[in-house]
Amino acid sequence: MLLQAILLAYMIGSRPNISRPRYLLLQDKRRHRVSVILLSKMIHFSTHRPLCSFLLCTIFVLCFVVFIPQVKLVNNVDYFSLEDEDAEFHQKFKALFGGDEFFIIALEKENVFTADNLRVIREVTDALEALPDIRQVRSLTNITDLIGEEDSFEVRQLIEEIPVGAQALSDLRKRALSKPLYLNTIVSKDGRVAGILVFPYDRPHDDDYRKHLLVTTEQILAPYRQAGHQFHLAGLTTINYGLSRIMQRDMWVFFPLSALLIIVTVQLLFRNWWMTLLASVGIGSCVATMFGLFGLCGVRFNNLTCVVLPIAISLALADAVHIFSHLEKKELEGYEPDFIVLERILNIVVKPCLLTSLTTALGFLSVMVSSLPAMRDFAFMASASTVFEFLFSFFMLPPLILFVGVHRVFCDFITIRRGPSLTGLFTSLWGFIVRNRAAI
Repeated sequence: MLLQAILLAYMIGSRPNISRPRYLLLQDKRRHRVSVILLSKMIHFSTHRPLCSFLLCTIFVLCFVVFIPQVKLVNNVDYFSLEDEDAEFHQKFKALFGGDEFFIIALEKENVFTADNLRVIREVTDALEALPDIRQVRSLTNITDLIGEEDSFEVRQLIEEIPVGAQALSDLRKRALSKPLYLNTIVSKDGRVAGILVFPYDRPHDDDYRKHLLVTTEQILAPYRQAGHQFHLAGLTTINYGLSRIMQRDMWVFFPLSALLIIVTVQLLFRNWWMTLLASVGIGSCVATMFGLFGLCGVRFNNLTCVVLPIAISLALADAVHIFSHLEKKELEGYEPDFIVLERILNIVVKPCLLTSLTTALGFLSVMVSSLPAMRDFAFMASASTVFEFLFSFFMLPPLILFVGVHRVFCDFITIRRGPSLTGLFTSLWGFIVRNRAAI
């Protein structure tokens, strides 16, 4: 936002006015003339050489598309951790004393102190302890029991052998529920839930270790679930992986719906399937390029960077609608070739679109000062999306319009005025704002 304000102030300050020295006014005119010439040449190329412009854009897209298979999804939310002295100290602490990663497997039964339930707990515990990613497992079947005497104490396992008799099981239940250290962690106070505490090794450089660990855990629990045993998983590991799964699920639902919404919106606004198709091609090219940039730069999809794609879609749609909205009937008067008409229209809209893209890119780049790595990735990718959508809007969309036929697009656009549309609503709204500007 600060960079946007600076750029805006510069733009306002660079306007000629009578209070500025003459040599400064001449410099302003030269800068303005150079920028206009560059933009005009860009528009001239895309309208007078549409095939070359389209082929260059296609090659540009393909250069990024080849990197799409390298795009990876993040299966954790560790990217929200700060890069500061406290985070560095935390990593050193975990390296010295062990990580704080854990999750709990809760077995819910009417009474967990039965021979069958204890056997299930022991088998699951032993299977988890055998996994290479597990540092420690604690459950009823391997916790220690401290027995004190007058001048000594004895440490042994709470359950050395699973009892089979009713009285032995009842005595075990009483002894386990009398241990405050294990209540509501290893076993609930009412004896209906038994917890298996799992402590995996910390793998800071492996984004997928939680996924592999939980998938393996579910495979271990699957036969017991089929036998009627009910398990619940909770803890840091499951929450971390669960959030990433929710993000992935929402992403695969959101993007198709957003694409459908864009198609419906453009069609309702312009009532022209050619315009809808052209806008979709431009937006699709921008999205494909952004996907490829993710793979090329090694930026992973997470809950934050996935927002870049809706941003790219929105900006690309905005420029396309801005161009389409200038396809007025009056532009068809005369006998000028299609590319001349389109060139004149693009010269009108290119400067506001460029300034919008530039200030938006600078606004996103200002987020690069964040100490969150994910925020910096988001800032870079979002800024790149503004550049891509501008390039496709003025180097790919104009050739497509010429290939389809400018008059065909114009003709369908004019018919919008005859039927019910939002034009009357927007005109009335603008009139209301003008009349009541002071109060507003």
